Amino acid sequence: MRGECCAMTKMNRRGVVAALVTLPFAPAAFAQAPSAAPRRVLGQDKQRLSIVNDKGEVVWGVACSGVAHDVSYLPTGNVLVQTRAENVVEMDKDGKTVWQWDAKPKAGYDGRVEIHAFQRLPNGLTMIAETGNKRIIEVDASGKIVREVALTVENPHPHRDTRMVRKLKSGNYLACHEADGVVREYDPMGKVVWASKLSKPNTTSPNLPALSGTCSSVSVAP
Repeated sequence: MRGECCAMTKMNRRGVVAALVTLPFAPAAFAQAPSAAPRRVLGQDKQRLSIVNDKGEVVWGVACSGVAHDVSYLPTGNVLVQTRAENVVEMDKDGKTVWQWDAKPKAGYDGRVEIHAFQRLPNGLTMIAETGNKRIIEVDASGKIVREVALTVENPHPHRDTRMVRKLKSGNYLACHEADGVVREYDPMGKVVWASKLSKPNTTSPNLPALSGTCSSVSVAP
C-alpha cells in the first residue's frame, strides 16, 4: 500500500457538488507547482455532469440524472459516473451511454444493493464495490464478472458497507468501510492485510448503532 497514489473523489452528502475530481488524473497532477498548466474539475450534481476550468467556466457538460458518489475521466475522453445508486455508466462526450453495469443482489441475498465506488483498471476491467452484496467485483466489457472479492463487514448496511474503494498498483484493494468506521486493505483473495480504525465516536447518525467513527473517503499519499 505504501508509496502508491490513487486519484480519489471526495463525497459530499449535502453540499453543492456530489462527486468531483481534478483533471488530469495522473498522480503527478496532485504535486504540480502553482505555475503548472491550468487545471479543470469534473463534477456531477443537480442532474448535470460538467467540466469547469480554473476560471469557473463550464467548458463541457451533459445531462446526468441521479447523484454520483464517484466519477472519473477516462483516457478516451469518456466518463465513468452513475445515474442511479445501483449502476455505473460510461458516457461519451455527447452523453451517450456506451457501457453500463447494473448491480443486483447476489445468490443468497435479497436486500438492497448500492454502488459507491468504481474504477477503470489499466487492463480494461472495471472495479466496482457493491454494498449489500459486501463485495468488490471486476467486470469486463461484456458485463462478465471475472473477479469477486468478499469483504469483511462487521456492521452490515446496504448503504454503508463501503464508500471509497480503490485498487492499488500492488493488486490489493483499499476500502473505506463507513459503517464499521475502518479502512481495510485486502489482498486479491480477500484477506485483510492492514486496517486502521477511527477513534472518534459516531455522533452524527442517531439512527445507527454507536460505532467508533464513520469513514467515507480515503487516499494513498505518494
